[in-house]
Amino acid sequence: MNKKTVKYLFILIALLILSAFLLRNEWLPFFRWYLILLFMGIGIFPFAAFLFDSFEDHGWLFSKAIAIASGGYVCFLFMTSGLQQFTSRRCVVITLIIFGICWFYFTGKSYRRTLKLELILMEEVIFLAVFLMWTYIFCFRPEAYGTEKFMDYGFLVSMERSLVLPPKDIWYGMSGINYYYGGQYLTAYLSKLSYLPARLTYNLMRATVAAFAFSMPFSIVYHMLRVRLKKLRRAEGWSLAGGFTAGTAVSLAGNIHYVLYGLCGRIFRLQGYEDYWFPSSTRYIGHNPNVPGDQCIHEFPSYSFVLGDLHAHMLNIIFVLTIIGLLYC
Repeated sequence: MNKKTVKYLFILIALLILSAFLLRNEWLPFFRWYLILLFMGIGIFPFAAFLFDSFEDHGWLFSKAIAIASGGYVCFLFMTSGLQQFTSRRCVVITLIIFGICWFYFTGKSYRRTLKLELILMEEVIFLAVFLMWTYIFCFRPEAYGTEKFMDYGFLVSMERSLVLPPKDIWYGMSGINYYYGGQYLTAYLSKLSYLPARLTYNLMRATVAAFAFSMPFSIVYHMLRVRLKKLRRAEGWSLAGGFTAGTAVSLAGNIHYVLYGLCGRIFRLQGYEDYWFPSSTRYIGHNPNVPGDQCIHEFPSYSFVLGDLHAHMLNIIFVLTIIGLLYC
């Protein structure tokens, strides 16, 4: 191993130690969930490396999303068709079979000769750091209370208890859920794999998507700039800077609405600053000023992370980013 590989491995271990200090009693579930995500990435990596052949890391971060999508979808087909029950053991077995097929058909490819282990470890450090940051933030208010949290958590618990899909609705107990539940289902799928209860995985999944929303744009833009700037003397530094800018823009940035209304509304006398609430930043097109019949709700990722959303459109962030990376590759 070269010096960079050792350095990133040391940082990764240091982050895990820091997570134990910060999370304390919640550390073991956090660590188990992280190991499951790590295992998912390893399990599907040969296939991801085949797809992302031109990337220096051969799609390491995207392998986790591909594993969640493929394992979750195959399990969904088996459970909704009534061929299997929705249990942890069956989800584990089906997922392991998928990984076995993947390693059987896609190992031995040429990616081994060009794989940059230090880049994979660097991306893993970034993923774990952002995952830990959001998990720590969520620990200050983990309750599934307010806005849509109760519904999201209720759907997740319903699937945790159910042996069939679709599960029973938490309000109309004799009927199945009549609302789209893809996001809650994928959370339940990972909950079954990790043998963790919904009360823990609800917030862990929120932090997971936020971590992907930072690390995946980082990987895409990093590789993009590595190709475009390869003749420059400081191409590596510019590529890293571009990657971190992309990750920050997707995962952490919002719009300037809060700055104008929440912070400076009194100065500019803007309508609505007196009772400003953070969802207002997603409801000003057609809402302020009011335009009946021409109103838009425009959510951005960091809003959904703070809100506590587990809807499919929020979890779909990781799959959309995977497709973007694949199209560029």
